[in-house]
Amino acid sequence: FYRKQISKNIIIHKMKSIKISLFATIALLLFSINIHAQGIIFCESADKYGRPINAADTFDVSPQGGILTVLLKPGHSLNTTVIFYQIYTVDGPNESLNNIERQEVQPEWVYSWVHLNFAEQGKYRIKAISEDNTFIGSGDVYIKVE
Repeated sequence: FYRKQISKNIIIHKMKSIKISLFATIALLLFSINIHAQGIIFCESADKYGRPINAADTFDVSPQGGILTVLLKPGHSLNTTVIFYQIYTVDGPNESLNNIERQEVQPEWVYSWVHLNFAEQGKYRIKAISEDNTFIGSGDVYIKVE
């Protein structure tokens, strides 16, 4: 009887370990997918190594507008020669395309940035798309006009 109890305890312990490992793997996978899916950081500028300076998701601009840096860091090389930054205004569940900015890049680059001018208050979504229409990254920013 004692041996059967030990065997049962070992099996239960192994099952718990497997469940914990599976949970950790799924959590890590979801976390990495979320990071990869975003890929865009809004900031005042970026240094020559692609590090954001004063990154935030909300910025105050004057009524004449303000220029923000949109830093694209997808976590892998860009694998394209052209990126299209699609600029949307977001209102609840609806988004409306306002503008598209084109940028020439090198396929081996692992980051890139553009400067965009925002003059109207609201929520904006920027989507980075390659020339073959492959999604690279996106991000949301809130603009406050003061």
